[in-house]
Amino acid sequence: MEKGNTDIMEHDTLRKQSSGLPMPWRLLVALVAGLVLGGLGILLINLAPTSIMLLSQLTPLGLGVLGRLEAGVHQKHPLLSGFSVGGLAWFGSWLAVLVWTIFTPVPVTEDCFVNCDPTLPSTPTKPFWDTGLAPLVLIISVFALGLGLFYVLVSTAATHFLLKFIRPSTNRPESSREPSAG
Repeated sequence: MEKGNTDIMEHDTLRKQSSGLPMPWRLLVALVAGLVLGGLGILLINLAPTSIMLLSQLTPLGLGVLGRLEAGVHQKHPLLSGFSVGGLAWFGSWLAVLVWTIFTPVPVTEDCFVNCDPTLPSTPTKPFWDTGLAPLVLIISVFALGLGLFYVLVSTAATHFLLKFIRPSTNRPESSREPSAG
C-alpha cells in the first residue's frame, strides 16, 4: 500500500472514531459550563458594571466558536452539533443571569429620606416582582436570549466554513480521495 493511501485510511479511521462522551452528556456538560460561565459573568458585572455590553456581545460569539471546535470532524453534522453545544451553553449563561436578576432584591429609593444610598446595607429592599419594571426586564432578557442564539449560530457557521477553508482535503467525497488506478 502506498504512503498516500495509508494517510487517507488513518484519517478516515480517526474521522469515524468516537470523540469521547455521547451527545446527551456533551449537552449536559455544555449546560453546566454555561451556568458556571453565567455565574462568573455575574461576578464580573458586579465588579465592573460597564463591562456588561462587551460581555453580553462576546460571550455568545465565543461559545459558538467553542461549540463548533468541540464538535470537531467526528460528528456526522458538525455544524448542528456545534450550534447545539454553543447554544445550550449560552442558554445556561442566560439562565444563570436571569435567575440572579429575579432573586436579587431591588433597593427601594423612592420616598426615602434617610439612608437612600442603594449600596448601604440599611437601605430597604423589595422583591423583583414588586417592581413595575419586572415585565420589561423579562422581555429584554428573552430578546437577549434570542440575539445571543443568533450570535452563536453566526459564529458557529463562520468557524465551520473557516475550518472547511483551512482543511479542504477533509471535505471531499470519499470517491475523490481514492487514487485512480492508472
